[in-house]
Amino acid sequence: MKRFFTLITVLFVLGTFTYAEKEEETQQQETQTRWWGYVEADNECYGLGTNTAETYHCAAFYPGDNIAVVGKTIHAVRFQLLSSNVRNVKVWIAKSLPSNFTTGTIQTVNVTDPTVGINEVELTTPYKIDSKGIYVGYSFTVTKLQSQADYYPVAVVDGEMKDALILKTSSSVTSWSDLYGQDFGRLYLQIQIEGVFPYTNAVAVASSNIGEYPATIGGTAKIWLPVTNAGTNPLESIDYTITSDGITETEQHFDFDSPLNFGATQTIALQVSGDDVAGSKTKTINITNANGVANELNEANAQYTILTLPKLVHHGIAVEEFTGTQCGWCPRGMVGMEKLRTRYGDHFVGIAVHGYANSTSQDAMFLSSYSTKYAKIFSGAAPSCQLNRAYGEIDPYYGTGNDICDIFEDELSIPAMVGIDLTGEWNEDSTKVTATATIEALTPGKTYTIEYALIADSLTGTGTAWNQSNYYVNYSSSELPKDLAMFGIGGKYGQSSIKGWTFNDVVIATCYKSSKNQTTALGELTMGEPVTNTYTLTMPTSAALKKAITKEHVAVVCLIIAEDGTVANAAKFYMPGYYPDETLGIRLVQHDNAAGQRFSVEGHKLQGAKKGLNIIRMADGTTRKVFVR
Repeated sequence: MKRFFTLITVLFVLGTFTYAEKEEETQQQETQTRWWGYVEADNECYGLGTNTAETYHCAAFYPGDNIAVVGKTIHAVRFQLLSSNVRNVKVWIAKSLPSNFTTGTIQTVNVTDPTVGINEVELTTPYKIDSKGIYVGYSFTVTKLQSQADYYPVAVVDGEMKDALILKTSSSVTSWSDLYGQDFGRLYLQIQIEGVFPYTNAVAVASSNIGEYPATIGGTAKIWLPVTNAGTNPLESIDYTITSDGITETEQHFDFDSPLNFGATQTIALQVSGDDVAGSKTKTINITNANGVANELNEANAQYTILTLPKLVHHGIAVEEFTGTQCGWCPRGMVGMEKLRTRYGDHFVGIAVHGYANSTSQDAMFLSSYSTKYAKIFSGAAPSCQLNRAYGEIDPYYGTGNDICDIFEDELSIPAMVGIDLTGEWNEDSTKVTATATIEALTPGKTYTIEYALIADSLTGTGTAWNQSNYYVNYSSSELPKDLAMFGIGGKYGQSSIKGWTFNDVVIATCYKSSKNQTTALGELTMGEPVTNTYTLTMPTSAALKKAITKEHVAVVCLIIAEDGTVANAAKFYMPGYYPDETLGIRLVQHDNAAGQRFSVEGHKLQGAKKGLNIIRMADGTTRKVFVR
């Protein structure tokens, strides 16, 4: 599955919380009717699809214990169609996900005159939701593929959550699948519900534990708190306190950029302080007021852990991209990766995995071992990427919104909790590289594993296995974003098969051999006690790939993997003799003790260390790049 466009929206999630404290009061309140769901009516959408003309069944599940739906009656369903080439459009409700839409639903309503855009369909008989909850969905058949809306006909909204996007198709996805965890978003679907809504100004916290957040001594951290508006008044502000070691800080205030409607959850960012000494401490945040008055929900709190670090270390962000020359949408991934590479220098640790094809005869850079290893991380959709393996699959051009740089900078703003000093050394005939990594933990009690790979830049060649497929040639350059216009009609690379492209950050060797895991478990690291690890990687033997690789354009990559599977830090070291662009291959160090002749980026010899980027030529002929603070 692939997206064809993305737009930034506020993240809305459903929160489940108790409501018994007002049960007697609610009996005296008036019945109301309102539209409600996992999305807001004015949320912007993007398309999701299988590239196939087939039947789609789309659903969301609404649990019976959620305050927004408990005891309410459904009167109608609102959904959005993107494609005009559809037939057999219907909405339905069911106790369980149906295999037969004739007998497996409680109610099915045929949509006799569907329109592109928002459709509102009344149920034949209003349905009261019981404690077991209800599945609500719609189905349609794409009759032909004429536009992107036909290829990607399911309207979804950015921001994912469990039960908010459940999908089945007639040929591509033959079993019901909850797509939560794959960053495909939430289904654009709302239900019109009738009932009593007991709260006016009330806020709930949608998660009781919101995780760990690093900060430096005396510094601050940004924590992410999902808050749900449980009141009928739009939520414009909250007040909250933080309690630590039994001491409650003074009340703090937060204003929403735009009011949060009933039943919606927005994950808000709050600044909190690190402690005066390094270590770990659990704290409690409690929402006291909603819209300036007392919060009508008494238990609106969550715990978080602040990890106070003794210092800052260089932070590398791992961006593993799933791509391939056979993938016609992958030019946008190539552009996204190049933008990160240029803008962020060695903070960007790119690993372009050419796994979309089936062999080196189709893609000269195809690497089966990495593809096999990442079968569970990458779904096979391309282009896609994993950013520090922390967000699921996202688009390497759009990220989770309009620009991959936005989420990259969010991740870069978080201090790394482990430091890496990485080097590499060739063997005598340059067929192997021995990587040496020194790892230093900045927090106690954490367990890590370590992974290595070799990447190569400036890869190019001749023949079909080097030609990049390009679907953007079906569009005028003027229709495309500025940095993709070169792939459209009239653009420099406006061909269906691009010849002569130069590929960067391509993984050419890894510590995974077929399906065998050869990563090293570092175990639990102790603060202040660095650990050194080595691993030898073998250069590829494919004739076409060997011909394209020059040793001066090879780098070794190291990833430190936390217990939860995310990348705690990443590093990249270009092998001796390489002179990359100014923004590439820069090693950030706290102190410069290197010996040898020193030059500026322009090639001028320096008499001593100069603030900024310095190139050092060592006595053995090797070179290093050092950034002097």
